Amino acid sequence: MRRLAVFLGLLAAAALVLVVLAECGVRGLYAYAMRRTERFPLLYERVYWDVPPWARYMSILYADRDLGLWMRPNTTRTYINLFGPIGDLRDVDQMFSALFPAIPAWAESRGVWHLATNSLGIRNDEVSAEKSPSTFRVAVLGDSWTVGINVEREETYPAALQRLLEHEFPAGRFEVINFGMIGATSDTGKRLLPRVLGLRPDAIVLAYAQNDEAQVREEKVRWAAIPPVPRTLWGRLTGNLEVYKLLEYWRAHRPDAIAATVRRSVTRAGGGASNDPPAGCPNPAVNATRYRETIDALVGAFLGRRIDVVLLYNNVPEFASHCTLRAMGDVAAARKVPLVDASALLADGARAVEQERERELGLTARGGDEAPDAVSVVFRVDMSAEGKDRKPYVMGNRPGLVTFTPNLMDLFDDGTHGDQVAGDGVWSRAFRFDRLGNIVYLYTDGDRPDEWTGLESYRPRVFAIHRTDVGKRVYLPVARFGRHDLRSDGSHPDARGYAMIGRAVFEALKDSRRLGGYVAGHREGVAHAGPRW
Repeated sequence: MRRLAVFLGLLAAAALVLVVLAECGVRGLYAYAMRRTERFPLLYERVYWDVPPWARYMSILYADRDLGLWMRPNTTRTYINLFGPIGDLRDVDQMFSALFPAIPAWAESRGVWHLATNSLGIRNDEVSAEKSPSTFRVAVLGDSWTVGINVEREETYPAALQRLLEHEFPAGRFEVINFGMIGATSDTGKRLLPRVLGLRPDAIVLAYAQNDEAQVREEKVRWAAIPPVPRTLWGRLTGNLEVYKLLEYWRAHRPDAIAATVRRSVTRAGGGASNDPPAGCPNPAVNATRYRETIDALVGAFLGRRIDVVLLYNNVPEFASHCTLRAMGDVAAARKVPLVDASALLADGARAVEQERERELGLTARGGDEAPDAVSVVFRVDMSAEGKDRKPYVMGNRPGLVTFTPNLMDLFDDGTHGDQVAGDGVWSRAFRFDRLGNIVYLYTDGDRPDEWTGLESYRPRVFAIHRTDVGKRVYLPVARFGRHDLRSDGSHPDARGYAMIGRAVFEALKDSRRLGGYVAGHREGVAHAGPRW
C-alpha cells in the first residue's frame, strides 16, 4: 500500500511538472506571437469568431470594475482596416483564427490607423481634474463612432468639433474630451456620469444609440440585467490555464468558419435600400423603454447642473430600425435640447457625392421606356482606380443575377448591354426584372468563376424597385468598386462623414446658452487684456 501511495504521489508530481512545463511553453509561444504582431484587425476587439487565445491579451479592451467594458489606460495599438476588396475569402480565416495570423498579399497595401489612450483609458490628451475658469469644456459620450473607428484621432468628430470652436471663437480656450468607448451603450453613460461631472464640463454631447438598438426594438416591458453565470469549480481551475485554453481552441477551431459566416451574411443580407427612406421602429412602446428612461435621466442630470446638452444619433441610414432615434427625439422634445441625426446627414451626403460623381463622369442620363410589365435596371461600377486589367462582375439575390454566384455575370465597358460610354472605366449592364422589392447585390473582379474571390467587400449593396419604376429604365448610382460613400466600413463613417457630424454638432452647440454666455463674457472681459473675437 505504501509503495502504491509513493507511486501515485510520484505520478501526480510528474503530471504537475509536465503541466507546468507545458504551461511555460504555451506562454512562451504566446509571447512570441504577440511580439511579432504589429497590426490588428479591429474585430479582435469584439471577438465574433474563435481566435487564438493569445489574441485576447492583445485587446485594448478590459473589464473595468466601475465602468464595465473599457479601454486600457496608456495603451497604443495599430489597426488595419479590412473593409474593401477581398482577394480570396478563404484568406480571411488566416487573418483572424490561425494560431499565427498573417495578412495576405491583397491586404498588405491597406492603410493603418492608430488608437492611443491616456491615463483615463480614453482617446484623448491627458485631462486635468481642475478646469480653468477661462476654459470651455465639452465632454462627448458615445460608442465607437465617438472613439473614431478606422480613422486617426485628428479625423474624429470630437476633434473636428474642437477645431471648429477654436476657429469660430479664437479668443477662447476650448477643450473637447472624447469619452467614446467601443461597444458602449446608454448604461455606459450611467456608469460614467460621476467621472464626467467631476470634470465640470460646460457642455455635453450624448451619443449612445447603435449598440442599444436591438434591445430597444424588442423591449416590451422593463428590461432587467441578466445576472452573471457563476463559475464552476472546473471553470475556476482551468480559467487561467493557457494549456487548457489552447486545447479548447484547437478542439473548436474550424478553418472555414469565418468564410462561411461572411458568405452567409452576404447572401442573407437585410437592412434598408439606399433609395428608400430609413426604416421606422416596430416597437410602439419605444418611449417606455429603459433606454429612453436612461437617456432622459442623463440629460436631466446635466441640465440640473446648468450644463448644455446636445443629443447625437449615430447610426447608418440603412439600419434595420431606428427605435433609439425615436426615443432620443422624444427626450429632445421634452427636455428642449437639440438633436443631431447623423444617419440623415450620411444619407444626404452620400446622395450628394453620387450626384457629383455622375456629373464628373458625364453619366447623368436617366429614363427610357421599357416593357410595361417589367423594370430595366442598369448596374454601374467605376473600376478606374483598380487598374485596366480588372474585369468586374455582378451577383445578387435574383436569378438574373446568378443568385450570388461570384465572377460569372459579366459587366461591359464597350457601349453595349446598357453601358453609356465605351472605355470610360465605368462597367455596366442592364437587367430586366418583373418583381418589385429589394435587389441585394455585390460586385466582384475575381479570376475564378463560382469561387468567392475578388469580392469588393463583405457588405452588399441594396436597391429597391418600386411600383413607380415599372415600365422604365432605372440607372443605379455609379458605385466605386470596394468603397461605399462616406463609410469606412459597414457600420462607421469615414473621415469625411465624421467631419460632417462634427460640423452639425458644432452648429447645434453654437446656439447653446452656456456657450453664448462664455463668448459674451470673453468679449467684455478681454477688451483690454487679450485678443477680441
